[in-house]
Amino acid sequence: MPLKLTVPTLLFLSAFVIAASAPAQEEPAAKGGRSVRVVAIGKAQAGGVAAEDEALRDALRKAVEKGAGQFISSVSATQDYELVHDEIFSEVKGFVETYNVLRKYTEGDVLCIQVEAVVSMDAFRAGWEKLQSLINKWGKRRFMCIVTDKIDNRDDQGHAAQAAIEKVFLDRGFPMVDKAQVEQVRERDLTGANLEGNLQQVAAFGKRFGAEVMLVGDANAGEADRRDIAPGISAWFYQPSVEIKAIRTDNAMIIASESAMEQKGSQNRSAAAKEALGMAGTKVAKQIVNQVIKAMLKDTMGQGNLLQLVVNEVGGLRNVRTLERQLKAIRGVNGVFQREMANNMVTFEIETTIPAQELGDRLLEFTEPKMDVTAITLNRIDAKVVK
Repeated sequence: MPLKLTVPTLLFLSAFVIAASAPAQEEPAAKGGRSVRVVAIGKAQAGGVAAEDEALRDALRKAVEKGAGQFISSVSATQDYELVHDEIFSEVKGFVETYNVLRKYTEGDVLCIQVEAVVSMDAFRAGWEKLQSLINKWGKRRFMCIVTDKIDNRDDQGHAAQAAIEKVFLDRGFPMVDKAQVEQVRERDLTGANLEGNLQQVAAFGKRFGAEVMLVGDANAGEADRRDIAPGISAWFYQPSVEIKAIRTDNAMIIASESAMEQKGSQNRSAAAKEALGMAGTKVAKQIVNQVIKAMLKDTMGQGNLLQLVVNEVGGLRNVRTLERQLKAIRGVNGVFQREMANNMVTFEIETTIPAQELGDRLLEFTEPKMDVTAITLNRIDAKVVK
């Protein structure tokens, strides 16, 4: 099957074009595995102090993709191809065994670097399979998108920005809550909370409809200009701004936040505004989906995750302090911070490198006070003290 790079695939590789060169040549790898030797050209805007480093990184990314092309083609139909493809090509140093710079030159204001690289196919395959396993562990969380679309400060019932954001996430394989389920209550129950920054209310709204992540924000397209584009022909130009946050519904934490602006002109005023909103929505969604993927993998790998532990029937401050000491003694727990204590309940925030499920299992080993776990999500554990 030929390799197909869709628009979402270019999230990490927006300037990614496979360089025209000799075919990859397979040879024994220095480490005893299989490797391929390829030639690729990387590009970057010339003039900046980091231009050479950027062009070299681009060349190595292209070398790895070219070397791994046959393997990628064989897996490109799998369910999580887009997620794994984009994440693995964000860091390629571990796949390049050696490289030589063959040539440096400029094309106009673009710096080009041509490299010959030896790419380890064993390392690439292992990295790909590890990422695939991590994504499968994380599972397909459901997303819900609520964006307040406005044109000239008036509500846009077509929700052009929201539709564009949803399309990017759907194209990447993220399931979305059916917006028809929530349209009747969105204005009354959510928009006010979003504008006031009430993250707890936003999270509760998402949980109500079975979403694990809420995408909320505002999009406003204002008239930027009206000018002649040809003799006797004028066009309206709109410049929207879109701001989006991704919020976990289990603990109301913001895991991503992005904004974007675009401009679009058309002879039809309404069309200009809606197309501009759609373009800005697409742009911000491509930015924020990258952050979501990184947060997803960070959670799965347990890299500095922040968990919320809510303990009911806690009994009093003596038990709270005992729990705090035992939590700090767990290997992989880097910090324990007591938050709210009221109504026979205490909340801890825990910095940990172990996943919630494993931490929940450790809680069951406590004997004084004895604990039971009643619910576990990626970032929250609900438990209670039992007698």
